[in-house]
Amino acid sequence: MPGSVVAEADPADRRRQVLRRNPEVTARRRTVATSSADQAIAAAIGEHEPAELEEVLAALRTLTRWLTPQSIQRLRDEL
Repeated sequence: MPGSVVAEADPADRRRQVLRRNPEVTARRRTVATSSADQAIAAAIGEHEPAELEEVLAALRTLTRWLTPQSIQRLRDEL
């Protein structure tokens, strides 16, 4: 079954793999793309009070605002 990522040999260096998004949208990929991560996060942190889960989700929303593709590029530029 094809996944979300397709790996192909790099034409410039056949020892490496080039990864790209699979253009085929499978039912599983459609489900994942339209789902919320809240349930997975709740399962990952275990049983907690609803307020504690909301605290974790709020922290992740904050990180989402700050850790953008531009912030990753700034890190690369500094290295």
